[in-house]
Amino acid sequence: MKNGIRSLTVLLLLMLVAFFSIACAGAVETVTDYGHVYVAHEHEPDVDTTDNDTLPTNMSRVFPSLHITIDADDIHRHDWQHVFVSMYGSDYAFPKTEARIRGRGNSTWRYMGEKRPYLIRFAEAHHMFGSAYAARDWVLLANSIDYSHMRNYAAFYLASMLDGMDFAPARHFVHLYTNGDYRGVYMLTDRMRVNTGRIELTRNSDPALSEYMLEWCRHHRSQDEVYFLMGERNIPFVIRYPDANRVTDAHVAFASDFIDQVDYAIQGLNYELLKDLICMDSFVDFYIVNEFVKNADFGFSSVNFTIRQWECGPRLVAGPVWDFDQSAGGSYAHWFPDYSPRRIWAAVTNNWFSLLVLMPEFREAAAQRWYEIRDNQVPAMIARVEYLAIVYQNCFERNFERWPNKLGRYLWRTPATVVVIPTFVGQVEYLTHWYRQRSLWMDGFLLQ
Repeated sequence: MKNGIRSLTVLLLLMLVAFFSIACAGAVETVTDYGHVYVAHEHEPDVDTTDNDTLPTNMSRVFPSLHITIDADDIHRHDWQHVFVSMYGSDYAFPKTEARIRGRGNSTWRYMGEKRPYLIRFAEAHHMFGSAYAARDWVLLANSIDYSHMRNYAAFYLASMLDGMDFAPARHFVHLYTNGDYRGVYMLTDRMRVNTGRIELTRNSDPALSEYMLEWCRHHRSQDEVYFLMGERNIPFVIRYPDANRVTDAHVAFASDFIDQVDYAIQGLNYELLKDLICMDSFVDFYIVNEFVKNADFGFSSVNFTIRQWECGPRLVAGPVWDFDQSAGGSYAHWFPDYSPRRIWAAVTNNWFSLLVLMPEFREAAAQRWYEIRDNQVPAMIARVEYLAIVYQNCFERNFERWPNKLGRYLWRTPATVVVIPTFVGQVEYLTHWYRQRSLWMDGFLLQ
């Protein structure tokens, strides 16, 4: 009887949240003109052009060139192939360096044609673009589904300005060549795996003292992946750390039991129990980023968590953020029909966050956080996108000269309002206008 009452209460609350989100939609303007790229408005902070996390320190208007030399006609999805990697046109250029390469991604590998994402593994840990840390694995994102090439960059950049999550992926645009053949603009970034300077975790032979990296991921499992199922919905959590060859059955059992405890607290809307199991600040920032950009995949895959050992015991930490090419009005599907800047999404599609927003404590924390960043970090993110689009317009347009079939045409889940925009600058205007309208909607949803 009590369970029935609790379920009915949750259902009514969800209906109220959905109604409120629709009511808030009236504050959002319609996007009608994509003829030019916005410049930063007066209320937006100046972009710090000395920041060299993406730009070379000499402020060149040309992206660095990353060259891959391979003794093969094609790069395989699963099989590693020997290559040499070099970079030119940057303060961080380096000569031919031994490495291996293979494909990566799921839909981005299967449906994006010839411009696909890759994973590079250097023979030895390698610094990239002056990174404070060295790592063997680096990812090249093709951003083929995103005609602006900015959606992943923008979300990563926003996350980097929020201190609730302790790591945000790097973001460096490059011109990619394989055996001298120009392959377009790619974004070099981190691989979402444990590494010094990235995601720093410690394995312990005692499962209760070990730390873990987990991914909420509904994709089909490969044979070498270790995972467990959570709750009545059987949501798969893949254990990314400890590695498959070092994780024991006892480790899997501990991680599964801990996630079940978190799930029990969330399903019961029990904040007092939950606050002793999770890092609330990370959950709030993680939610804000994904809700603001209306990330289509937030309930499906690439939803990362870590179990950290704090002095008071283990805590589940949300993040790092990942995978935003299907966000910000750039993707459409039967299960994601509303790609407008209106209405809630992250708090509906993800089983946990649909309940977290019903907790007054979480809702208040999210509202306070949004109030803190709406006039600073969010405008800075938008200004950064506009700045890159203006300074490097020729580089991005060169990408579409190489791949003319990836602009102004339907590719995969491309909304009609995006297909009809035939220019790169128009795509960026659509995106930044979408962000501004979404910001207005977030005001209504969280602050009213």
